[in-house]
Amino acid sequence: MAERVIIVCGSTAPPLTDELLDKYETLAAIADTSIKHAIHKCLACVFKWWNLPESNKQTLDPEIATILEEYIPWAHEIDAIQQLFNNIPSNQMDLRDAAFHLLWYVRELDFGREPITTDKLYD
Repeated sequence: MAERVIIVCGSTAPPLTDELLDKYETLAAIADTSIKHAIHKCLACVFKWWNLPESNKQTLDPEIATILEEYIPWAHEIDAIQQLFNNIPSNQMDLRDAAFHLLWYVRELDFGREPITTDKLYD
C-alpha cells in the first residue's frame, strides 16, 4: 500500500522576491491615488517583515510580532483595503494581482502567522 502524506495548512501564496517587490512598487506608482495609498500601506508592512529574520515556527516570534505591530493595518483597514482592491478593473490584472498578493501577506501577518509560501510547503 502506498504511503499517503497529508499536509494541513492554511492558504498559501507564491513567494516574494526583491524583483517582485520592485515591480509592485512600480505598479503602485501608476495606480489611482486610493489604490496607490493602499498598496503603499501593504508594501510598508511587507517590507518591514521582509527585512526581519524568519520566525522559528508558523506563529510569529514575539519579538517579530512586536516590531510589526505598528506596520500591520487594523483588521477593519485590511477589510477596507480588500474592498478597494476588489474594484481594480480587470483590464489592470498586473496591478490587481500585485495588490492581492501583498494583501495576502498583510492578512497572514495580522493573524500572527509567518506567511507560508508555496516554496515552503514541503520543508
